[in-house]
Amino acid sequence: MSFVHLHVHTEYSTDGMSNIMSLFEKVRNLEMPGLAITDHGTLAGVPEFLKTAEEFPTVKPIVGCECWLGDPSRTKTYHLILLAKNLIGYKNLVKLSNIANTEGLYPNDSRPHISAASLAEHCEGLICTSACIGGEIPQLILAGDMAAAKEAAAWYKSIFGDDFYLEVALHRNFGPVKLSEADNRQAYLKSVHELNRLQKKADAGIFEIAQELGIKVIATNDVHFVNREDGVAHDVMRAIQHGKSMSNPKRIRYSHLEYMKTEEEMRRLFPEHPEVIENTMEVLEKVERYSIWGELEVPEICENPKEKLREAVFAGAEERFGEVTDEIWERLDYEINLLCKKGCANYILMIKDLVDWVHSNNWVVGPGRNVSASSMVNYCLGITGVDPVKHELVFERFYNWDKDGVPSIDLDVEPAAQEKVLGYLKEKYGQDCVAEITSFEYLYHGEARRKALKKLGNGEEALEVTSKLETVISGSHIHPCGILVSTKPLTDIIPLSYGVSEYEAKFTDKIGILRLNVLQLRELRILQDIMYSIEREYGILIEPEYLPLDDKDTLDLFARGDTVGVFQFGSEMMREHLRNLKPDHFADLVVLETMTRPGIYHMIPHYIARKHGDESFVCEHDELRETLGLMIYQEQEMKISKHYGCDTFPKAHALCYTLIAYQMAWYKANYPHEFYESLLNGYMGKAWELDAILQDAAAHHVHLIPPDKTESGLFEVVKS
Repeated sequence: MSFVHLHVHTEYSTDGMSNIMSLFEKVRNLEMPGLAITDHGTLAGVPEFLKTAEEFPTVKPIVGCECWLGDPSRTKTYHLILLAKNLIGYKNLVKLSNIANTEGLYPNDSRPHISAASLAEHCEGLICTSACIGGEIPQLILAGDMAAAKEAAAWYKSIFGDDFYLEVALHRNFGPVKLSEADNRQAYLKSVHELNRLQKKADAGIFEIAQELGIKVIATNDVHFVNREDGVAHDVMRAIQHGKSMSNPKRIRYSHLEYMKTEEEMRRLFPEHPEVIENTMEVLEKVERYSIWGELEVPEICENPKEKLREAVFAGAEERFGEVTDEIWERLDYEINLLCKKGCANYILMIKDLVDWVHSNNWVVGPGRNVSASSMVNYCLGITGVDPVKHELVFERFYNWDKDGVPSIDLDVEPAAQEKVLGYLKEKYGQDCVAEITSFEYLYHGEARRKALKKLGNGEEALEVTSKLETVISGSHIHPCGILVSTKPLTDIIPLSYGVSEYEAKFTDKIGILRLNVLQLRELRILQDIMYSIEREYGILIEPEYLPLDDKDTLDLFARGDTVGVFQFGSEMMREHLRNLKPDHFADLVVLETMTRPGIYHMIPHYIARKHGDESFVCEHDELRETLGLMIYQEQEMKISKHYGCDTFPKAHALCYTLIAYQMAWYKANYPHEFYESLLNGYMGKAWELDAILQDAAAHHVHLIPPDKTESGLFEVVKS
């Protein structure tokens, strides 16, 4: 094959519908040796593009972008294609993207613009093409100003030399085009006829300029979807985006021909200029293979982090335990040595610093999340709140010699703390070294079908379109908890949009940028509010972390299923399980919380039956005694078979979350007035759930005055 598509929009383009994996599969099937990505004004799809390319060694990936060229002095914005030849070119592409997203956002046009001056300054390693008819040179040709078009072409050539190419495209149809039954065929034909007229005029001018100035020309197809039959789905997608009916004659239309054409189809468009096909191979040959992935870099928090970590852990151990046993010293020594030898000391100290800052502001940090509670080091540093030895948690589930990078320590904090975390990290590590992360949204089946039906009004046709739309990116939002912390300015590494990483978390990890996950958990604030309410009312301070785990009234409350408003245990399903189980130990609650997870949910009736003697069992391993012979914890699997699978769940996480639930239940059982008042004033859920809590409060003879906006705006308990 001697043709490569160099102008391709993936689903990361607002107007693109091309799935990246599907693009590579088709390119491989067509035996094309390369493929470019040139999304509109964004590099967001680049990591997925390069990651997918690793599965297709015969296809060379070309990273690019269809940029918007313009500045405040210009009266018009133009399209321009930039392709990275090498790693230097990629880094300049990132720089230009970041400049566009800071300096290139204008009051009358919010698209990120690249100025001519910036383009000239950061052109090394880049190939430039004149783009579609939205480009500067085609637009000047269409305006009838050939002199200005030639002048513009000469300027680009002076910047890029032989790495500047003129681009031609022609969306000419050689066969019938299938339209939606709801479409307006006359409007479509009129639109395509006008597009062809403009493309032919622009192409003629481009060939004239190419000959006069000695600039090579390439052919492209401005790909927006993978296959010809995807045209209707793409059309529906655009109608959805613009809120227009399919029959609206004024809506933005495409030719239905913006698909990945074969080399033969492309040659047929330009039979008198075969060189425009071969020239795409010249561009491909200029592009090197390179990697944007890197090793994780963690900011230095002190001069001697290993020594500092050891000192902090030993001091914390004495504070936690008073008299530290040999067993604990031995475990701490093992954990510290492993963490230090694997280069994790700085990271652990970073997390400790963040937790200390949260506490210094009188905010609350949860007892642990995921598997972080499995580490005695974390417990002694105050990062987690449960003793891993006492609860038989396995450190190797948290970190071991086989793991690369740093262990994952996710934090739960109260909402007020999470709102301020980003600012603290920026102040600590540098404003330009910290950023939030983009997370993409998809049109899943139900929503895609509903929207397709609304546009098409035809069940069978809508079903076909739905299957093409349901995996398409429909929007983006800021990742709810992920924050990047870098050792150098992030704008030197990744593209940012409005200060947020355009790359998703799974790819920033692979690039080597440290990610911290700080989640908000409203129940942590509610527990504190209950505690302070009790102190105000009775003059006693009952801190949740020191509550006894064998309180009979609390366990009886669980056994009755009286857990409306209790974290993780408030649903009707959980209440039914509790009534059947009748837990009489805290460990029963941890087991039940664990077994509600996919893969082990089916074990609940077996555990309940075994608990009450209705099902016989034999414990093949001592590690299974606490779960009555059932394998439900990953820690159990690790002790027995040295590994864990997807059908078990980390006891460390279940333990920490059950602890929060138990604390709430203790307050409900022992101080119901303060429990309901604080719960309702901190509630942010659905209205029907709020009604259920109010009804439950009344059932417990707790009556509340609804919020009065003219006064406190809070629920108040009516006390006899």
